Amino acid sequence: MTEETLALVSTWREHPEVFDAHQRAALDYAERFATDHLTIDAAYIDGLKELFDEGEIVDLTASIAKYLAVGRIVKVLELDHVCELPTAPPTVGH
Repeated sequence: MTEETLALVSTWREHPEVFDAHQRAALDYAERFATDHLTIDAAYIDGLKELFDEGEIVDLTASIAKYLAVGRIVKVLELDHVCELPTAPPTVGH
């Protein structure tokens, strides 16, 4: 994926010519999983099965869950704030 394409991910719905059917489905699934998971029902999963096999759906779900969890950890613990790291003392003989 190019840098230009990555820059369009947040507005993927506005660029259907850029993202193929698999990418659009994965992006929609990721958004729903993160923001409106109650809309993911059996019918929705059946729609995903038209594009992905069951193993791919499991992998996609695990990846989305992992990145969502890491993002929440970073925000809750404020790890996204800039912090100064102490400088290492000079080594002897240099």
